[in-house]
Amino acid sequence: MKRHVEEYKRRSIVETVHSVLKRKNSSFVRSRIPELAEKEIALKIIAYNIRRIITLNNSMFIFYYF
Repeated sequence: MKRHVEEYKRRSIVETVHSVLKRKNSSFVRSRIPELAEKEIALKIIAYNIRRIITLNNSMFIFYYF
């Protein structure tokens, strides 16, 4: 039973990230060539990670100083 709970938590996190990527970066890939589509998706993920780092750093800064 515990294993199922852990798997569900992991699935929930993954689906949340997918949802955010679709909302923030549009839900479709503009590139038609498969190699370029992969690069486009990779860049969208990198942009998401950069936004998360900035958001987390700002919240840590606010928490630390206020």
